[in-house]
Amino acid sequence: MLAKSFIKSEHKFENALIFASGVANSVCENREEYQREIDLLYNTLQRCRDYDSRFIYFSSGGAIYGNFTGIKDESSPVFPKTMYGRHKLFCESVIVYSGVRYLVIRLPNLIGRGQNRHQLIPALVTQAIEGYAKIYRDAKRDIIDVQDVAAIVVSLLKKVDESMVLNVASGHSIPVLDIFSEIEDILGTSARVEIVPGRDAQLFSISKLQSYLRDEINFSSDYWRSAIRKNIYPDRK
Repeated sequence: MLAKSFIKSEHKFENALIFASGVANSVCENREEYQREIDLLYNTLQRCRDYDSRFIYFSSGGAIYGNFTGIKDESSPVFPKTMYGRHKLFCESVIVYSGVRYLVIRLPNLIGRGQNRHQLIPALVTQAIEGYAKIYRDAKRDIIDVQDVAAIVVSLLKKVDESMVLNVASGHSIPVLDIFSEIEDILGTSARVEIVPGRDAQLFSISKLQSYLRDEINFSSDYWRSAIRKNIYPDRK
């Protein structure tokens, strides 16, 4: 989905490599899948060194920060608690010490066409259609459209030369129950909802991102609603 957002766009950039390949399912515990990404990462970084290309990597904000609570910025402690999170942190470290020019993007929950069915929004859509949903009471998530991610990355490549790790998110933390209610409103469904205790409230600081793209980054508090409606019904305005 990330790769297609760049391929299908009209954005132009030079001397940069978008690494949009990896383990798509955050609950994956298959070591072979992780090893495939690591092998590809090493080989691609070597190519970037050979051609002096900038390397763009997509990491996971939620998985990287793990048990750390509060607003998460790029200097916050990282305590990944899953195999996926530890893998992403390892990949980040390899990139930082590789000697290539890089841009590591830490993402929240993406939304876009062609998503993996295990990701948040498709999973909630499936539950709404099937008539039963299990929602964690304390879960809050930041939602961003994959096409906006592509546009932001291209702008960064044009305006920022330095290597960095950067949160790219909307900066708004939305209760998953509200996200599910919005999906049901769109689909016209009325599922039975079981509320269970637990999970975390993810909130990402985008102050650093705004310092570079001050005139371009201004996500409204209702941005998540329009992103969901656009991608569940792509033709709906």
